[in-house]
Amino acid sequence: MSEEAGFCEACGAAVSTPLHDEEGDRNHFVLAPASWVAGVCDRGQVDRGNEDALALAAAEPQGSHAALVVCDGVTSAPDSDVASLAAARAALAILAAPFSKGLGGQSSAVVAAGRTFDRAIREAQAAVLRESERSGVRTGASTIAGAVVAGNVVWTIGIGDSRVYLIPDEGKPLMLTTDDSMAEFLIASGVPRADAEDTPISHTITRWLGVDAPDIDPHARRFELSGPGWLLVCSDGLWNYASDEKDMAAVFAQVRASGVPDEPLALAHGMVQWANDQGGSDNITAALARVG
Repeated sequence: MSEEAGFCEACGAAVSTPLHDEEGDRNHFVLAPASWVAGVCDRGQVDRGNEDALALAAAEPQGSHAALVVCDGVTSAPDSDVASLAAARAALAILAAPFSKGLGGQSSAVVAAGRTFDRAIREAQAAVLRESERSGVRTGASTIAGAVVAGNVVWTIGIGDSRVYLIPDEGKPLMLTTDDSMAEFLIASGVPRADAEDTPISHTITRWLGVDAPDIDPHARRFELSGPGWLLVCSDGLWNYASDEKDMAAVFAQVRASGVPDEPLALAHGMVQWANDQGGSDNITAALARVG
């Protein structure tokens, strides 16, 4: 895990250590814990503050182990910026360590990983509740999306509507998480995604971290990588403009073809800049890992 601070060649912002210091510039910050993992978190063009949070950890060499966590504070809840940062930090503290391989082969490893994800989500939930109690408001809330890379395996978790995408060098892109939202409820009932996400209630989430959370099952999923590609963890400030996995892959290809260096930090910055160019109507976070 790299601890050396540098500067983003794309935007000039200081590259923070794996856990961002909240006393720094929350409106725009970048993280690059390893050569193959980086992310950018940005206020966007409209909101007065940044309620997104980003936490990353990774080891060299590429593919050995990485954890990417993106949280998005629920705008309707006071102190959601505090809630999202607390959740991201708490989850990463658990997910940053390599998983136990278990004692009985793959099935045992799956059980061990599941326990790790459960613990990460419980710690994130507890962190949000502590911050909520400290403020006296008791309404802080946040989404969470996380991905853990361990060799050729990717694990994902999600609560709310932050997402994880897999964009392979060859083959079909995939959305690896399922939103907890009214839009997803409509999609499950047969409404086309474009129509469901264009309704006034589309961004109403049905699960979250924080006070009165209905449940905090992380819905952990395991994916075997069949070849090289890119893992993208992002908030809705990015996917609002390219929700379908094919559309997101097309945007990513557009950024890669724009002349920026073909490495995670520059590409993450390019994705954030693209969302800002579309209007930046929400906070934007994009974290990338080169996988496979």
